[in-house]
Amino acid sequence: MGNLTTNEKKALTDFRDVLVADFGALDVRLFGSRARGEGDEESDLDVFIVLPQIDWELEKKIYGLSFDISLGHAVLISPILYSQSDIENPSIMISPLYKTVLREGVKI
Repeated sequence: MGNLTTNEKKALTDFRDVLVADFGALDVRLFGSRARGEGDEESDLDVFIVLPQIDWELEKKIYGLSFDISLGHAVLISPILYSQSDIENPSIMISPLYKTVLREGVKI
């Protein structure tokens, strides 16, 4: 996360802290162009999140949290949500997205 601004780091830390404390997030990682150091100030912050379980109400709350923190810090956080059982599914484990997150994701 060395190429991120102080503001972006603060936004990601705030987001992670609430995800862990309020939703029991098991894993939170920055991935994509910003994790690779290739993005610029216009790039969004792609965040991979693993939760014990997911339902529509929980998704709405997390997307709302993402929006509020993004707005408060003038950044764009783009969450990708998976449940623990999702990432244990063999078809997810071999997906290009999941492989990318494992390869380049940076724990927040």
